[in-house]
Amino acid sequence: MKPTSIIFLVMAVILFVGGYAMCRFASARAERDGVEIYSQRADSEGNQVYSYTVDDNSISSLKLVFSGVNVTVEPTEGESRVVLTNFPVSSYAVTMSGSTVTIDGTVGKIMSLIDRSSGGLQFRGIRYFLMKNPPDDAEKSVLVYITRYSKLNSLVITDSGGDISLSRLDNPLDYTIISSGASVSLSEVSTVSVMKIDLTSGVLNCDGCEIFTIRASISDGSARINTAGKYDASTIAYNLSAENGSIIYNGAILEEQIYKISPANTYARMEISVKNGSITLTDSVDNQVAQ
Repeated sequence: MKPTSIIFLVMAVILFVGGYAMCRFASARAERDGVEIYSQRADSEGNQVYSYTVDDNSISSLKLVFSGVNVTVEPTEGESRVVLTNFPVSSYAVTMSGSTVTIDGTVGKIMSLIDRSSGGLQFRGIRYFLMKNPPDDAEKSVLVYITRYSKLNSLVITDSGGDISLSRLDNPLDYTIISSGASVSLSEVSTVSVMKIDLTSGVLNCDGCEIFTIRASISDGSARINTAGKYDASTIAYNLSAENGSIIYNGAILEEQIYKISPANTYARMEISVKNGSITLTDSVDNQVAQ
């Protein structure tokens, strides 16, 4: 190795060691003085929490990508935001491109240290290598709050192996849910747009929702839809298919695996396909059954 190369290598090691020592000292000093130097913080129960505020005036699309983590979406009277609990700082990345924000909990350590949450490109800094991570057995979760005044027009959730729950939402959003090996629960969700659901395997429960169009495809699993009291049943267009299963409509098992009806005055549409499994549909208050 040339002398010049050796000199530069030694200088690089000195700078790294010096930076490491300084970060250790600063982290200890900040912890002692109660100063937050990380984007994550510990809550009252000791969980590590990261909160990303979604700009309700400029962000039109929110994409979430996770694996094996439960995702819950609820309304809020405050600002829209996404809260990650007990995620190591090196396990997720936030990217903003135009008016689309993507929060990805499946990235590697290097990509997680590149901060693009504001649209630019920044390095989080060496201090994040020193940050104390949550215990390996700490339960992870994702909680999304959306205000009804948000200008979001698209929410996309991709989650493999984690349950997805949406409740009490009243936003004119396009929803897209892609999941496998878990359940998707919709409760009292209202939208004049489209709800698309793609389940490789799992269970879809939709209760008390008022959704203009539902398009659901399930390979292995089941779907239970209860719209009793929400619609005039005579105004719903149905296209249901249970290829290797059964369709239970208002408590009665239909003879065919396909059920189609297109009323003249259509208010809502339900297109549900289950390859291996059943579809249970209730649209009459008099025929609601206990689940």
